[in-house]
Order: sequence, then structure tokens, then C-alpha cells
Amino acid sequence: MGEKKTLNLFAPIHKRSIFVGMKKAVVHNAVVYKSPIGEMVLCARGRALTGAWFVGQQHFAEGFNVKMVEKPAPVLKKTMQWLDKYFQGENPEIDFPIEFYGTPFQKNVWQLLRIIPMGVTISYSELAKCLKALTGIGGGCARAMGSAVGRNPVSVIVPCHRVVGKRGKLTGYAGGLERKLYLLEHENAWNFLQMKNMFEPKPV
Repeated sequence: MGEKKTLNLFAPIHKRSIFVGMKKAVVHNAVVYKSPIGEMVLCARGRALTGAWFVGQQHFAEGFNVKMVEKPAPVLKKTMQWLDKYFQGENPEIDFPIEFYGTPFQKNVWQLLRIIPMGVTISYSELAKCLKALTGIGGGCARAMGSAVGRNPVSVIVPCHRVVGKRGKLTGYAGGLERKLYLLEHENAWNFLQMKNMFEPKPV
């Protein structure tokens, strides 16, 4: 057997490359998807999607033991088909399971992100209020909420890009602000943000 190599996140991805995170006991099989805004790594365990990251983004495969494979699992094929439709301008239904790996608080936040509709944005404070209303769990400080949103392991499909700052301000995104802006414009949400800014009262 050949020596396992660590993937250089900023170099071209080769099909047989392996990169190792912290959780070495669980292996997630992965493939590369070429999106209009950069390569993504999609990974799955069993029948569920477990990760989708832009190559080189913050928190890339953080805590995951990921193995690149040549033949994608059925759930990865479905994920790639979903992304194809999404980037073609459709709003496809997610017809595959997603399994989250994180703290209970992170999982609650990530599940909440899933119900934000396409073309709609929400602020971190509004997200915290929704979390408390739906689960009875306080959203905590803005930093904790922002950290959980920023560590969302399933980019685009679990739409953390729809979370914005106060008065629609475009705030940080693990995949980069240019990608966040692209996704919001792609969903026709950016015009909504500009209109929201026009009609909300300005602080004195």
C-alpha cells in the first residue's frame, strides 16, 4: 500500500488524495464538484450527506476524516444533481438526508438554517429569536451564533449565506464575501437587502 498523503487545500485536488481531520474513527467518502464559483468537496457517510465545502475556505473539513473516492455514493450523486439545478437558477427540493456532526447547539442552529427560504435573508439576532421560539433554547451571544453559522459544514445546501448583519449588512462568510454576494444575487436576494436598507429606520 502506498503512503497516505495530506491534501494541500490550495493545490489541485487529485482523486486519490486523502486528508485527515481530528475525528479519525469515522471516514467520510468524498468527491469534487465544480461549481461556477469554485471547486467544492462533498462528503458522505452511509446514506447521508455530511459535508460540502469550497476548497480553501475557512473551517474546511474541520474535524473530519475525509477520503476522496472515484465512484460517488448515491447521496453524493443526488447532491451534485441538486447543485446543478441550483446553479441553473432552480429551487430544487432536498430529497436526500443530511447528517450533522457538531455540538448540540451547532446542530440546532444548522437545522434552523435549513428552513430559511430561497431569496430570503435573516439577521443573526432574528435567527437567535427563532431558535428560542422553536426550541426553547436561548440563542446566546451574537458571537456564539455567528460561530455556529460560520462553521456550517454543508455550504449552499444548508444556506448559511442567507444570514446577514443588522440592516442587511453583508457580513462574514467562510467561503468568502464574493461567494456570499454571488449566492444572494443568484437568489435575487440582494435587491431585497437594498430595499430593506431603504425602509428601515437609521440609528440616530
